[in-house]
Amino acid sequence: MSKDEKFPVLQGLTQKITIVLFIFFLFWNLLTFLVYDGEITNSSKLEDSIQIITSIEIITSTNVITSTQVIQPDDDNDESPSTTTTFESVVTSTNFVTKTKTKFATKTLEISKSSTKVNPQEIEKMEETLIEDPDHYEKQDELINQKYCYSTECKFLFPFHPPEQETQCNKHFLSFIQLAEKLNRTLVLTNVGDSRIWQIRYFPFNFYYDVDELRNRFPNVNFITQKDFQDWCREKYNKPKAYYANILNLEPKFTVKHLSPFKRTRRVYGKTREKDLMIKFFQKELNIEEEVILITHNIRSPLFKNLIPISYAKHLVNSANKVIKNQLNDRFIGIHWRMEQGKINLMSDCAHRLVNYINNLTESTGINKIYFATDYPISGNSSQAQSDTFHQVLPEHREAYKIVTEGINIKTWVSTSALEYLHKYPEMSFAVEDELRKGGVQGIMDKLILVQSNIFISGPVECCRHSSTFTRKIMEWRKRLIIKGDKRIENLVDRWDGSKPKP
Repeated sequence: MSKDEKFPVLQGLTQKITIVLFIFFLFWNLLTFLVYDGEITNSSKLEDSIQIITSIEIITSTNVITSTQVIQPDDDNDESPSTTTTFESVVTSTNFVTKTKTKFATKTLEISKSSTKVNPQEIEKMEETLIEDPDHYEKQDELINQKYCYSTECKFLFPFHPPEQETQCNKHFLSFIQLAEKLNRTLVLTNVGDSRIWQIRYFPFNFYYDVDELRNRFPNVNFITQKDFQDWCREKYNKPKAYYANILNLEPKFTVKHLSPFKRTRRVYGKTREKDLMIKFFQKELNIEEEVILITHNIRSPLFKNLIPISYAKHLVNSANKVIKNQLNDRFIGIHWRMEQGKINLMSDCAHRLVNYINNLTESTGINKIYFATDYPISGNSSQAQSDTFHQVLPEHREAYKIVTEGINIKTWVSTSALEYLHKYPEMSFAVEDELRKGGVQGIMDKLILVQSNIFISGPVECCRHSSTFTRKIMEWRKRLIIKGDKRIENLVDRWDGSKPKP
């Protein structure tokens, strides 16, 4: 006798349960379809064209500053410049690799409130016919583009990690601005911090730089903050496609390489390094359909015309001017000692020579205010230098700094409290503390003050990094001030061994 003949009741019950479960499954799927029909559900795929949000975490999982505060230095005497600047000051965590469901009607209402380019009557009409319109997702994306780009189409150039530290990175970012202008793409203003322009840093671009001045310098370029760019990516239903470009310097040719981690790699070779031909080369090879070009390079010279650096943020300029006026009496000697690459066995000797040189200079000129800038860690962290290329602080460096502080009455960004005003905003405290332990905003402060010194002094070959770009940029800036007729500037730079720089 078979099992079916032994248990006829059990066989019938099993069949009934199977049928009921099948009917329940169909009913549940139908209900789910009806409930979620008309809502946005993001999907991702990694095929020929890579989609930004789900393909790589190059702009994801980063802490960014997101809500606006006004930052300005304290003004006890109401004598410092009154101009203020704004930058973002609430830290949140952003993760793009998510799937969200947002009713289109709700989203269009948000867009209608925040955009000045979309007709409210058009939105109301779209809301009424939304579900019946098979193209409603595309129309939603057009409204989002209007919100961020004031056009139905957005095309971005995102320089996510320009090379080198701030002084040189400033120059490289100008190359990307010029490239964005040639490609007719909106430039993403990458986050900054730790003396870098880098998408994973905490602070918005205008923490370091004057964005208003940048817009005036480049009226034909549209700019967008990294936060707004990330919001645009998040809000779009059809996630933007990206081309990851790395410009390689393979002399005498250039290469635009489609970056890893993707299997497909594209190599395109340029002809020469002549500026006009380079422009035509990039315009041709980067004339692509992807909405976003994520771009970088490791070339140590400008790609196009060599321009003066991007101006620094007004809150930093105002604080520097306040220090010069109230603590340096508008007449002072500026010293830059980059200890990195100085001969370690000569550090103490170099320090004694500096003390003697400055004491003699003070006696001969009558200038007794001294501002001292260095890559040595003067903020209290004796193990971490103020430059990420100065890898090891040794006892000889500590002894040299001690000799200087005991032999000269110096002012620094620490002793003048030049950046103390940044601590007024507790929601920024963790990011500010991390910034001040390393290099970055204090290097900008040093530069802003040293540029205006009456006499500027730097180190001889054996004592420092003699070819310091930081020092050279200060010299170039001082030269521009002399050409403009600034009578405060008495020299470009002197070395404390008594020598003059080569012309």
